[in-house]
Amino acid sequence: TLVSLPLSAILLGEHAVRWAERACPQVAAFFASGEEAAAAPQEAKEIQVLISMMLFVLQELRKPRSHFKHYLQDVDSHWTSEASARFPLFWPASLRETLLRGSSALEAWEASERDVERDHAWLAETCPRVLKRHTLDDYK
Repeated sequence: TLVSLPLSAILLGEHAVRWAERACPQVAAFFASGEEAAAAPQEAKEIQVLISMMLFVLQELRKPRSHFKHYLQDVDSHWTSEASARFPLFWPASLRETLLRGSSALEAWEASERDVERDHAWLAETCPRVLKRHTLDDYK
């Protein structure tokens, strides 16, 4: 066995979507009725699951008695300083720009950064009650 995960952790995506539908029904409504759903329903569902999981994880990390907190902290514990140093998302902007300048990796990182900022702004506007305790840095 390479990886052993409890069933509750495997079902996190489904659980997160149900939680997000109750906490912020506007997210589910957006993905069910928007152009995204009509053009690419599977992709819209995947994005909805991803956003729901991000919101759910943020909430669970704040709860002292969360069922998932142990698993989330275990994942987080793998991001040591050494591991983070190998991952450009955690590099300071000056280092990232120096080492990646001229490569498609820098362009991809910048596009991803813009997407995350756009998603956070949309969620802050759509679900202010859910996102009010979480900064953009938390969301990243």
